[in-house]
Amino acid sequence: MRLLWDHSVEVSAISFLLAQRLELGPPEEAQLAGLIHDVPIVSILGYAQSQSDLLERPAVLEARVKRLRPEIGERLLTRWNFPQNLLTAVTDAQNRWRDSGPETDLADVVLIAQLLSFIGKSKLPGVLNISRLPAFRKLSGGRLDADAVTQMLGTAEQQLA
Repeated sequence: MRLLWDHSVEVSAISFLLAQRLELGPPEEAQLAGLIHDVPIVSILGYAQSQSDLLERPAVLEARVKRLRPEIGERLLTRWNFPQNLLTAVTDAQNRWRDSGPETDLADVVLIAQLLSFIGKSKLPGVLNISRLPAFRKLSGGRLDADAVTQMLGTAEQQLA
């Protein structure tokens, strides 16, 4: 849970900076989307704590998290009356090849923020050439290069500290 929280806070900070730097709408909205993007996992892990067989089989638990995450995210955010753009950010921010059309949305911001959060980490989750992703192409529009990303990640790190 602690690792999940740390990751969510980091994604939140990067989402804020992406939205601010690229003028993608209210940065606070992107920050909230980044903070809540993993809320379905919290619910699944809460359930798993009462199921010792799941805790003893991490591969099964991971597979269930991947499978159930969108549905549980949709149910939770609908029940909490979150707007559709935040709901989509939670349900779709894991789909790397998602292309919702020409307009950038919060799911695009959170997806890219997540991938950027893995830069410099020892355990990268199958990161590919980020510039090939539809979300990155829409988001950056040629405005994000390696120097801009490095500067932004440094700013996020300072803010987290």
